[in-house]
Amino acid sequence: MEQPVAVRETYRAHVYKHKISLDESSLPLEIIKKAKKIFVIACGTSLFAGFVAKGVIEKFAKITVDVVTASEFRYMNPIIPDPSIIIAISQSGETLDTIVGINGSGMHTHISLYKNSKNIFFDPDDKYKLSVEAKRFIAGLLKHAPEITILTNQWVNSYKRLTPGYEAPVYLSWALRNRSDLIRIPVYRYG
Repeated sequence: MEQPVAVRETYRAHVYKHKISLDESSLPLEIIKKAKKIFVIACGTSLFAGFVAKGVIEKFAKITVDVVTASEFRYMNPIIPDPSIIIAISQSGETLDTIVGINGSGMHTHISLYKNSKNIFFDPDDKYKLSVEAKRFIAGLLKHAPEITILTNQWVNSYKRLTPGYEAPVYLSWALRNRSDLIRIPVYRYG
């Protein structure tokens, strides 16, 4: 009884008169519409929720969905068309299994701020494609880095080894591509 209730409560707020509304979704509808494929990665009982999502998404959004067990996703080399969406579903005790197959997973937090379905961290005219708000946000993170990192990486070597083979942020700086920096700005791709 728990799973059907959880699934119903999750999508209930987005369905009205047989129509799906994602107005309050953290992922703008424009991005979802452009997706060529959606991957749902999960393990344990969360995998069954992924299959429910597959049915709903394919029926209403007409986007192909692959549901993959997290442990299998880690070792496979899937063809991921651009643009695609990857959804990781986890429940208590399964988090590491679910995200470990995603490069850099568990080591970075991706933050975007949207207002009226527009990413306000983005400025197409800026050299780095960052808005004033994004730069202020980064400045705040850098200013409070000692407080942030005292909780997240008490010892550099232990933090770097949270997931063998993956590297975690160890430098107090920001960059476009370096995975060792505390703050990494994703590269904007046109198209």
